[in-house]
Parts: sequence; C-alpha cells; structure tokens
Amino acid sequence: MAGTVRISPDDLVDVLAKLAKDGNLQVSVKQSVKGGVIAGTGATVGGLLGGPVGIAVGATIGGLIGAYTTSGTFKSVCSILQELTPIEKEKLHRSITMALGDVGMLDVAAVGVLIATDQVYKQQMIGAMMEYFRDELQMEVVE
Repeated sequence: MAGTVRISPDDLVDVLAKLAKDGNLQVSVKQSVKGGVIAGTGATVGGLLGGPVGIAVGATIGGLIGAYTTSGTFKSVCSILQELTPIEKEKLHRSITMALGDVGMLDVAAVGVLIATDQVYKQQMIGAMMEYFRDELQMEVVE
C-alpha cells in the first residue's frame, strides 16, 4: 500500500523484546563445555592425589569452580535486543520480514494485534528471532 508506514527496526526490536520478556527467553553463551572440563580436571587431580575419595572431592570442588567461572553466561533476550547496533537491528528486521513476509509488518499496531490474536504468527516471529540469534549472533535461545 502506498503511503503506509512500515514498522521500523527499532519498533520491531521493542515488539520482540516484549515477546522475549513475556516468554522469559534467555540466550546461552555456550560455555558448558568449559565448566565440564574444569569439573573433570578436578576429579582427575583429586583421583591422583586421594584415590577414590579424592575423585569425589575433586569432582565436587571442580564442579563448584566450573559453575562459578561459567556463571553469568545466560543473558535475557530482552537485554541482548536492546544492545544491538543499528546495523544488527536492520539485519534482524530484514530477517524477520523475510521469514514472515509483509503480512502484519505494516505498522506496530498491526503487528501487536497479530501477536495478540494469532499464536501461529507469534510463534513464527519468535522462531525467526531465535534463528537470527543462532545464525547471526552465534547464541542459543533457551526458554
């Protein structure tokens, strides 16, 4: 339609942030392997120094250290969205528009109504956002 105002990248990010907040979505910065290596190293060192009991003690201490060093590796999707650069917001906008087509992408009100009334559309939008996070930002979204 000529003369209609399309949703801006900033407005789309705001809509996605609301969806992410409502769904309590978080991204995982993949560091679980690091925690596992630390726990395994603790178990190995404990086993070498203290035998079977040392394995248990070493694994426990290594697990605690691993948990501590990898803590904070989950961030809310909402905060990540707010930290996107203008270029990243534009890429996300393009990605969502390509995934969903122009249906409902005319303005913020139309998108809001579709999200509120159409669960399939809402899930498609969340799916497209998750795909963007995975493919472009190398982050995994967890619920």
